[in-house]
Amino acid sequence: MKKYILGFVVMLSIAPVLQPATATTVRAYSTQELVEAADVVAHGRVIAAEGLEGAPGRIVTDVRIAVDAYVVGRGPGEITVRLEGGELGNIVRHVPGEARLRVGEETLLFLTPLQRVEPARFQAVGLSQGVFRVIRGDGALVPMVTRSLEGLRLVDETPDGALELASSKRTLYVPLDRFIAAVRRLALPSE
Repeated sequence: MKKYILGFVVMLSIAPVLQPATATTVRAYSTQELVEAADVVAHGRVIAAEGLEGAPGRIVTDVRIAVDAYVVGRGPGEITVRLEGGELGNIVRHVPGEARLRVGEETLLFLTPLQRVEPARFQAVGLSQGVFRVIRGDGALVPMVTRSLEGLRLVDETPDGALELASSKRTLYVPLDRFIAAVRRLALPSE
């Protein structure tokens, strides 16, 4: 009996290793590259999210953001950010590496227009690389920004054009005001 219990415990302990790894491979963006790729950088709060049917077999989520301020660029007081995946009825589709935004969250978003004809509809640069959460409280004395890169496999381009895994996950946990100031400096035209 002990042999069977031990075997069951061993199976449970290695089960996560046996599961297929799911990640989306994307080019790694530095903060400078996020600023260069983004048409706007918006600071705001999630006010609604709605799952929709995209192209056949796809689920997308349109997330409405009440914009408090544009750190880079200009735009309306409310925008929509389209995310791949989401919930539609009782069907859930998760896209590894795509950001997940929840109603009520405060966020800082690096965005490009979804379609040039719809100026208030955007997508994040580099999947979740362009989505930062603002954390207030939780022991922090000042508002902090962070992001989750879960589900992303980041790659860098070498000087000869080959791709290699990025050296780090490029995590970030810094004061909001310092991060916004750095983004604004990076957005200034170079002389």
